[in-house]
Amino acid sequence: MKILLLSSRFFPHVGGVEKVIESLAKKLSKNNDITVLSSLDETSKNILKIETEIINKDSYRLKRIWMNVPRSFSGFLIFPFRFVRGIFGLVRFLKSEKPDVINFHFLDDVSLYLWASRFFYKTPLVVNIHGNDLHVFSKNLFYSFFISSLLNGSDKIIVNSKYMMNDLLNFFKLDSSKIEIIPNGIDLKYIEGIKPKKYIKEDYIFYVGRFVRKKGVDILIRAFSEIKSKDLKLVIEGKGEELNSIKSLISDIKLSDRAILAGGNLSDEEKFSYMKGALAAVIPSRIEPFGIVALEYLSSGVPLIASKTGGLVDLLEDKKNCLFFNNEDINDLTSKIDTLIDNKNLQEKLSGNGLELAREYTWDEVSDKYLKLYKSVLIKP
Repeated sequence: MKILLLSSRFFPHVGGVEKVIESLAKKLSKNNDITVLSSLDETSKNILKIETEIINKDSYRLKRIWMNVPRSFSGFLIFPFRFVRGIFGLVRFLKSEKPDVINFHFLDDVSLYLWASRFFYKTPLVVNIHGNDLHVFSKNLFYSFFISSLLNGSDKIIVNSKYMMNDLLNFFKLDSSKIEIIPNGIDLKYIEGIKPKKYIKEDYIFYVGRFVRKKGVDILIRAFSEIKSKDLKLVIEGKGEELNSIKSLISDIKLSDRAILAGGNLSDEEKFSYMKGALAAVIPSRIEPFGIVALEYLSSGVPLIASKTGGLVDLLEDKKNCLFFNNEDINDLTSKIDTLIDNKNLQEKLSGNGLELAREYTWDEVSDKYLKLYKSVLIKP
């Protein structure tokens, strides 16, 4: 089967969606022809460059076409030229490749281009809703029209949790029978092969994620400042728009000697190694559609404390494989950290049960579900 995985961003940009697409591409490529189509960098100064040659990766092919919406005055001036060339570049590529199915991940700028291209070329379409595409882009009237059109015109819609399915149905009037829940996955064998290593010699709580408001890093920092053990450290790995605010908060509450920013550039191997070396991990998110980082923590064997929100409620079970704290409740998070670090038996219980749960979410299992769904839209009457 010829499968086209479409998204606005792909590596070297690093994020949850990019990881999902690359993992799918690698797993599905064993018996299928896989191409990843992504957009050229929207900041590209060369207005004449609309697409790249196809790059052959180890297990899939990568193509980039300019499919962006301008975010500057100069960008708006040249947008009509780039827009028309981008659409025809996309249509030309689709007609040349003739994919059996298109799987479109994360409905943002590319939605406009895919919507327009379907007037000229149609093939079975599967759309993935991941999180911000629904919670951010769908609230914008401009994007909402194209997102709604693609969702209603798709053959199947994939979400990663019951929470996301309910949110999607609240946003758009859709046929619920074509929505499928397929969770994200993890490369358990890779993670199991990494040796534990401590980031610092002292015991520490570990956080990894983007520095944006919805991830709740400020909640974690404030809660950590109130825990009983003043010897415990907090290691924070990530980067994002709230970096300066986080630095200021750490300084303002006089936590600089206990809260350590890891720099935001850890490799995957380093990240998992330091996870395994941690006393516990925390997901303090205000909103979390699925929480692939939860599976990463569980597969690393680190005891987990998580916010009771979104897809985490579908994935995790309180006092079995995690400790839940009430969403945005700083005092409750402080209490749960105190409870966990004082109870070795609880740490071992959460760690063991977490590993058991993680084994249900390998990419082998998840990719099989995707392939079965792709085949179902091909035989659709």
